[in-house]
Amino acid sequence: MRLSLIPVAMLVALPSTLTPSAVVTVVRDKTSTPVHTVLMVRVEGKGMVLASYEGRVRFDASVFAVDSATAGSDGSRFVNAGDASKGVIRFAGFTPTGFKSNDAVRIVGHSTRPIDAAKVTATLEVAGDLEGKPVGKAGLLPATRVESQK
Repeated sequence: MRLSLIPVAMLVALPSTLTPSAVVTVVRDKTSTPVHTVLMVRVEGKGMVLASYEGRVRFDASVFAVDSATAGSDGSRFVNAGDASKGVIRFAGFTPTGFKSNDAVRIVGHSTRPIDAAKVTATLEVAGDLEGKPVGKAGLLPATRVESQK
């Protein structure tokens, strides 16, 4: 049996061949107060330059009420809070050059209980890179809880 050794320098290049993914996170901003909760929805490409995405934030509307939802400012980003009273906010974005920021949506609202009780989640339905290549369904990574800003 012949054993081959891989030079260490070659191992460093391996992560770039990983399957591209798009990750959505929901972060409770440190500007939140006891009265208002500020949530930042962030979308980030891993192993690629993110150029497009579409997703949804879902939550228990009996616990969390949305006062405003604003799209991020770079590229072309959109937010539709028309169904916020039902616990759904849709968001999307695209750019021909890559986003400068991961901030997709800023949500300001108030809750009757701690934000964890609202069961906030975020999912991506689609995402793509600068060359128009879509991210596979397995690479669309959801947010299953609200993280605290560090």
